[in-house]
Amino acid sequence: MSTGIIYLSTVGIKTEKLNDLIISKINKIDSNFDLKINQINVKLNPFSLAIDLKTLGTDLIYKNKSIKLESVKSQISIKSLINNYFALSEITISTKSIPIKNLISLIRVIKNDSRLLLAEQVIENGFIIADLELEFDKNGKIKKNFKIDGLVNDAQLIISKKKISKLNFIFQITDKELYFDDIKLIINNKILSIPELKAQKEKNEFLFVGIVNNKNLNLKKNEIKEFINNDFLNDYFNYITFNSKSNFTFKIDRKFKIKNLNIKSDFNVEKLEIDNFFENNHFFPKIRKTIKFEKQKINLNYTKNKIDIIGSGDIFIQNNLDAINYK
Repeated sequence: MSTGIIYLSTVGIKTEKLNDLIISKINKIDSNFDLKINQINVKLNPFSLAIDLKTLGTDLIYKNKSIKLESVKSQISIKSLINNYFALSEITISTKSIPIKNLISLIRVIKNDSRLLLAEQVIENGFIIADLELEFDKNGKIKKNFKIDGLVNDAQLIISKKKISKLNFIFQITDKELYFDDIKLIINNKILSIPELKAQKEKNEFLFVGIVNNKNLNLKKNEIKEFINNDFLNDYFNYITFNSKSNFTFKIDRKFKIKNLNIKSDFNVEKLEIDNFFENNHFFPKIRKTIKFEKQKINLNYTKNKIDIIGSGDIFIQNNLDAINYK
């Protein structure tokens, strides 16, 4: 008896008899879903008084689209077995590493949303691994407390003619909140880091709150216009080297319109050079052809289309170094 319990708890048994039970729960999500299951591994969980189920070799199919799954896991309580009632209260679906475009293509078959078509056009490549956790009520219906955990690796996007590559991040999605962690990406050959980004559902909008960190970022004259299209910068800017940390919030509505943008940033500008934009100026008789700013500490606040800047540092506007404070 004890040997059997140990065997069932550690090794378990493989069976095909419970395939229909797992498939029926997947059908609860959508009747068009199907699973191609080879076998199910069954183990005794004496601490939870339950039987653990895990599929081995599984394809998730929706009409003519399919994706490879790592596993589908669930539990049956021993009490329900005794009562001859094979009830699954929860189920976890884990994918293998799959192309993002394939996953979006499958979701579009399920729900043909124009936003998914846009995402399919924007995303060029990349891979995703995800775990989907679902719970069922006593009537077998899916509860709203679902959770999706996963990671995106080596994604590449084209947004507004800007190429974003080497996009990697960890994510968690629930009914009311999206959470992204440790986002790293390259845009126009510049490495950017977003340690944290949250999106909370508020009626028909999402409120985004996040942090952006930049270290030793260098921008030259031909690169600044890729980030900021400003006539003054295009005409006079030469280069900048800086570190920054920015906290931001904004809202996005159903039409992907951004509003209520707020930014609070701290900049440490090591070097900034601009061409002299002063005409003959008697205040600076020995003014240089290029004006250099060094060791600038700048605080920037942007809210309601208004920018407040406070800063200080060194400036070379003539032959000698001068200190400058501004706001």
